[in-house]
Amino acid sequence: MIVGVSPNQWQAIVTVTDCADSVAALASELCLNLDKEGDRFAARERLQALFKPWFAARSSAQVHKALDAAGVCWGPYQTLTQLVARDVECSVENPLFSSIDQPGIGSVLTPSQPLNFGAIDAAEPKPAPRLGEHTDEILSELLGMSSGEIAALHDARIVAIDD
Repeated sequence: MIVGVSPNQWQAIVTVTDCADSVAALASELCLNLDKEGDRFAARERLQALFKPWFAARSSAQVHKALDAAGVCWGPYQTLTQLVARDVECSVENPLFSSIDQPGIGSVLTPSQPLNFGAIDAAEPKPAPRLGEHTDEILSELLGMSSGEIAALHDARIVAIDD
């Protein structure tokens, strides 16, 4: 699958597939500006037909090499499970990801913040809260309930903390 979301990615696809003239003719025929993502989406089936011969004429290795060299955003079609199992970019080898221990589940691959602002330390990924972990805090701080009122909710089994 290839995706040309940004102008640079779109131009890379058009250039590497040597389809500039065909794309321009299609844009004229459909009265669309294929430099716009929405117009490309509207013409996606026709664009696919333009690009298909280029892909069909090459081996997978040739396609991969050419797309990489052109800076095209691409990847093999795969399930999320396959992505996590096979792609080093979706592993702890990528600084965006780390492994955390999620209570009750075990080790889980999780993303961290994709943006780094330099002056602010990025927060380390944390496990998801346990069911009910913040219930008492919310009842007290946000709803203004007393400890006695909260205890009554626990006693009545209206709220609970997953142990």
